[in-house]
Amino acid sequence: MRILRNLLLAIACSSVFFSKVLLAQSIPANQLILPSQSSTLSFIWQGDSIHSKWEEHVAMLIPVYLKNCPRRFYMQFDLGAASSLLYKKSHK
Repeated sequence: MRILRNLLLAIACSSVFFSKVLLAQSIPANQLILPSQSSTLSFIWQGDSIHSKWEEHVAMLIPVYLKNCPRRFYMQFDLGAASSLLYKKSHK
């Protein structure tokens, strides 16, 4: 019984401590700067085999450039969905 009481006390103290620490953090304002004109973005499709069948359009890779770095990197475009359905051609 004493172990349970000490455990509950430790959980209560740590939750109060972490809530104070997290609330003390300031959140910076959004620093995203959008262009004034519309623009295009190039990307490449990454293929892969799924269940022994080749699929051409498995992942969408977007080129990323870092300031003062000559290399090009790729970031996978991901909306966070558990699954996605992309069409190769639009159907009307």
